[in-house]
Amino acid sequence: MWRLINEAMKVEHAIVDMHMQGVSTRNVTEITREVCCLEMTPVLVSRATAALEEQLEDWRKLPSSRITICYLTPGTRGCVTGAQ
Repeated sequence: MWRLINEAMKVEHAIVDMHMQGVSTRNVTEITREVCCLEMTPVLVSRATAALEEQLEDWRKLPSSRITICYLTPGTRGCVTGAQ
């Protein structure tokens, strides 16, 4: 069961990536059909991207003091919290 959930999350992330890069709903539908063997209607893709937009808008509204970004580069790592 966990494998199925993991695969569903991968598909969701791929749809999000395509949406963020400006791929059209029709093209997302075609790509998921060809690559994942999934039949997704344009309505389903639109609903998924609309839900994503709501989540992104909520994240954008967070005060910067509540956002922590962690990074890892060769020889260094750390986290930055809030606007600096």
